[in-house]
Amino acid sequence: MNKPPMKDRYRELIRVSRQMRKLQVSKQFGAVYGSSASHGNLAIFCPSCPQPGINLPPDWKDLPDWVTRRTITVDGNFHADHIKMRRPDMDVMLTNGQGYMVDAIGYQEYISAAKEPRVVSSNILPCDSIFTYLTNQRSTCRNHRAVNGANTDNRRNLDATGVVACCCARHGCFIPTSVCDMQKGER
Repeated sequence: MNKPPMKDRYRELIRVSRQMRKLQVSKQFGAVYGSSASHGNLAIFCPSCPQPGINLPPDWKDLPDWVTRRTITVDGNFHADHIKMRRPDMDVMLTNGQGYMVDAIGYQEYISAAKEPRVVSSNILPCDSIFTYLTNQRSTCRNHRAVNGANTDNRRNLDATGVVACCCARHGCFIPTSVCDMQKGER
């Protein structure tokens, strides 16, 4: 007696597991029953950093500046390439802007409206990667792959060429809605 071959249900399993993780996070943050989802409500800001109304006294403005200062650092990963999807309509965003990633639609609007600055002067230092990038010239520094890769044409099939995030410099906690994709090298 021959049994029919079993259908591969891996794609469905992965989708259901994503939905289950989203429901668990929503339940953990108390956002299961709320219909209005605000930006960053499924993420925790650094609990140790000074926050008025949470872990600072009512007279916190009288405290020295070094006590209430937040220190934020920005870091990026230039190897996190994301290939364009063949069918982007099949991509389902479960937590669009509610966690650590920015809102995709608002971010795309910002990227399309943002102007890339240009440098008027051409008197630049050989290893000044920022000005080299702004003038769209190739950097003369040896190991600036992110800058030199921004001007190459072999990235046409990529949605993102990396990811950049802001986090607390003291404790290493990511800031809600501060992680975004880089569109072209360091841009």
